[in-house]
Amino acid sequence: MIERRFLAMTAGPQPLTLDCAALGYGLPNEALPLDQVRVLLLKRQTSWVSKDAMWHELGRVSKSAVTA
Repeated sequence: MIERRFLAMTAGPQPLTLDCAALGYGLPNEALPLDQVRVLLLKRQTSWVSKDAMWHELGRVSKSAVTA
């Protein structure tokens, strides 16, 4: 059920994205759909600094969405 909802958020004409270009830390220079962000978070090759930046930004964005 959770996986199905996650996939629904990452599909369609306007999937939820994370602007990795704004984060830096060797991440792709583009906004990535959340399913691609998940792949980067799970890869061993992704540095902990990059993962920490992505988690921090995901938390910040989700908090601002809840309070909006």
